[in-house]
Amino acid sequence: MSLLIAFASFRTRSDAGNIFFYKHDGVSKGELLEPLPTESPRRRSDYRPSLCADGRLCAFAIQYREVVPGELRLWDMRAKKLLTLPDRNKSGSDAQPAMSGDGRWMAFCGWQRPGGLGAHDLFLYDLKENRLVDLPNLNTEYDEQAPALSQDGRWLAYITNRPLSGAGFPGMARICLYDRSTGQDVPLPGMAMPPFRDCEPSLSGDGRYLAFTSHRPDPDGSEGPGSIYLYDRSAAAFVALPGLNSASHDCQPSLSPGGRFLAFTSERFDGMGQRDLYLYDIKTRKLLPTPGLNHASEEFEASIAVLDPAMDRL
Repeated sequence: MSLLIAFASFRTRSDAGNIFFYKHDGVSKGELLEPLPTESPRRRSDYRPSLCADGRLCAFAIQYREVVPGELRLWDMRAKKLLTLPDRNKSGSDAQPAMSGDGRWMAFCGWQRPGGLGAHDLFLYDLKENRLVDLPNLNTEYDEQAPALSQDGRWLAYITNRPLSGAGFPGMARICLYDRSTGQDVPLPGMAMPPFRDCEPSLSGDGRYLAFTSHRPDPDGSEGPGSIYLYDRSAAAFVALPGLNSASHDCQPSLSPGGRFLAFTSERFDGMGQRDLYLYDIKTRKLLPTPGLNHASEEFEASIAVLDPAMDRL
């Protein structure tokens, strides 16, 4: 098997999520694995998994029924145990974890976390040094959310509602790309398309490719309420994804480290549940069979790791 996919599902607890794992050969065969163990049968809901490139670590968010703030967890797939993470946000909530491919960095969104500037801000944790590190010039009095990291953690994609230029009222969600080596956002020519909303970014390992969800007009004519786009930073152009989007809502893209495979969530009518997961091969431009992946309940928020890097080339 070449790929490992982590995802959230309601299949075992209809009112609370679990993190499941699925192996796929990158062609047509797949195998559902055991879920990540949860602390109790009903109290905790697990969601938003994020794998490092080789699948060794899986970060995820949790929510307890009796407590409003959310927290983060980190699961070691080899040792099969939880690892220590920074203190939880006692005054707000931490969510939306994103692992770097090399497994050293974890970005996340903090709600009213000390040291933040707005309601939602982004933070970065160094798993090697066990400490938070600065992200100069990134956060503002507006919202910064939904981080995605490159292989070495240099590139950080995120969404914000701050105005395109100057001060003013919050705008529609748009995607920015932050370069940690300079502490500044970099231009993304042709990306922003006001007044349409772009969200849910995912980066390839080298930071060249950026997948995201948008409500802008779909160039392939599928006319769904949400569609998935792929932007090539080197060419400053969009990559065609024929056969990926549908007339339903397509969202939550996850790029493989090499940029060849893209897992995503869809509410299309021919699925097994309300939300299902699909796997798309960007090189061959087709959807791949995923036997045993979906369920009559819901599957969503996929994250891809690669067990055979030689397969993951465009």
